[in-house]
Amino acid sequence: MKNIGYTLKRYKIWVIAIIIVILAIVSLTKSKTIEDYFLSNYESATEILYHDNFSENYEVVFFLEDNGYISCALLKNKWIGYQILRTSGKLNLYNPGYLCSFFYDDNESLWIDWGIITDNSIQSVWTESEEMKIVDTPYSYRICWLTGSGEEPQNHVEKK
Repeated sequence: MKNIGYTLKRYKIWVIAIIIVILAIVSLTKSKTIEDYFLSNYESATEILYHDNFSENYEVVFFLEDNGYISCALLKNKWIGYQILRTSGKLNLYNPGYLCSFFYDDNESLWIDWGIITDNSIQSVWTESEEMKIVDTPYSYRICWLTGSGEEPQNHVEKK
């Protein structure tokens, strides 16, 4: 009987030790900022221009790539860290415009519509039914964006 008690005690100690190690790994992984996570997991990204959460579990990241293009990525915030769901197309200052990219999560079709604004006189950008968010960057341009589901926006109206 002494051996069984000793074996159970050792087993409990090992289980507790494994749980502590797992919790430590999860804690270290989760403690990364979104900037640290993204820059270490997306090789061509050189600078984060803007990021924001657009729902409880999703983040949008606009970033500058090493080739000078501006791109957009959508990340899902999970309990063990982030997951890159989609990187959208690329825009640059010589070809500004709008891009719409679809992404899927939990069998739901979602999209992000975004663009670059180089004209400082533009105060707002509207799609058929909704105003896009406009955010500043550290440079001489702004980024507008909107997320949703269903049909993608077709028309963009820039209001001065």
